[in-house]
Amino acid sequence: MAKVRNYIDADYEEVKVNLIEADMFNPLLDSRENLRRKIETNPGSILVATNETDRVIGNIYLIEDFFNSFIFRLAVRETHRWKGISNLLMDEAENRLKELGVKRVSILVRES
Repeated sequence: MAKVRNYIDADYEEVKVNLIEADMFNPLLDSRENLRRKIETNPGSILVATNETDRVIGNIYLIEDFFNSFIFRLAVRETHRWKGISNLLMDEAENRLKELGVKRVSILVRES
């Protein structure tokens, strides 16, 4: 069964694979240093879904802002798609933003 937790730097390579498989990887935006800085300045702003062996099989990014918050970079490993991982990540992202008092969220979507 999959579970969701905060991203840590050791997850980088697996998150990168998820993003590449989803054709979302941007080497500037998704650099290891940028993700490290993101979680240092805003812990919990990147979530990962893991399988029973703690392998990262999905990820999602959050931006929380008083004006408008965003959910983006939802990616699930090809071998784990259509198994509810996206729903698990979205539910957790929404819950965390609600806990922060966020009333409005935009979802960034790219047409494939």
